[in-house]
Amino acid sequence: MNQTQPVSERKIIMGCGGLGVAVATSLAAQGHTVHILDHRADAFEPLPPGKIEDGLIVPIVGDGTLEEDLLRASVRDANVFLALTGTDTANALAAQMAKHLYRVPTVICRIDDPTIQGMYGGLGIVAISATELVAKMALEKAGA
Repeated sequence: MNQTQPVSERKIIMGCGGLGVAVATSLAAQGHTVHILDHRADAFEPLPPGKIEDGLIVPIVGDGTLEEDLLRASVRDANVFLALTGTDTANALAAQMAKHLYRVPTVICRIDDPTIQGMYGGLGIVAISATELVAKMALEKAGA
């Protein structure tokens, strides 16, 4: 555990695509410690090197659906877990593990399929949808 940051400041992100990079960079700029998991080492290239050197962003090659990789990411010390890959099923599994196995207080899960998005609220998981957000923006711009 990083002794310079209180436990309440630890975030874990699964997925280092464009969304994961943007969220990790913003959280680190606010002073949060962010552990970011991705199964591809080259996915970490867009992360700001200074934030990695400062220990604010900790890249971890791994899979957020595997217990050993979640433990390496210090899931037990996290107060927020964000599943932000482009795969609904992986996000859903990792989010449920974080919430129900490791009792992470706030779990946010990207679920783009609107038919399954609604059920996650009842599980104590915040479900967000890039599809829904883009659709709303498009309709606003179209005057609908």
